[in-house]
Amino acid sequence: MVGISKYIRDHYDLSNWQYYGASAGAWNALYLSCKKEEMFMQQIQELGQFSYNDLYDLERTMKKRIVTNFEMNDFQLSRLHICVSVKPNWFPLLRKHIIKDFENLDDVVESCIASSHLPFVSNGDFFYNYRNKKCLDGGAFRLPYRKRDKIHPDFILCPDSWKNTKINDMNRIYNMDVQQLIYNGYNDAHRNRERLDECFSSPTRYRRPNLVIAPRIHNPHENQIDDS
Repeated sequence: MVGISKYIRDHYDLSNWQYYGASAGAWNALYLSCKKEEMFMQQIQELGQFSYNDLYDLERTMKKRIVTNFEMNDFQLSRLHICVSVKPNWFPLLRKHIIKDFENLDDVVESCIASSHLPFVSNGDFFYNYRNKKCLDGGAFRLPYRKRDKIHPDFILCPDSWKNTKINDMNRIYNMDVQQLIYNGYNDAHRNRERLDECFSSPTRYRRPNLVIAPRIHNPHENQIDDS
């Protein structure tokens, strides 16, 4: 999805947009919130130069690059909202937490790692420990925001937005082709630019528009359990 995110950033004014991200969408939202776009994109592209043992190995590499090359004020964190699924000790079901009160840059990146943690797949563990809580992929919830916040998604971005099946073949941890992922996503966005123009060239006048980046297209009216 990062290629689509880059196209959107390159061609539209996002100064008033809010970003809601879950799973891989959390990393895309972080990229969109970064003031130093070229430097952040360089860090992403250089990930393709190495091989990784698992998803967590890739995420740790990206975390090291971010905390080494950026500072807290390099990101517009007031516009960033990361969805994390949390398993409370006293509750049998997952609860949705929207992280927006970031403590430091390490905490920002850790929220993205927690939001994209796939049980057993990421690093062999079912949960990821974030803020002393058992967490996993924010994509467990279809809505990466809380109903009570009355968020209206002005644009929803997900991996199959443009139905490009070739993306799946490039997105495996053992043969990930970062350059081709960006290239194909960017071209997909260009081919669908009329839809993007309609959304991003005509922003709402009376509220801040919201860009939702999630693992799948969702139904805003579905039942869900929010955090308290």
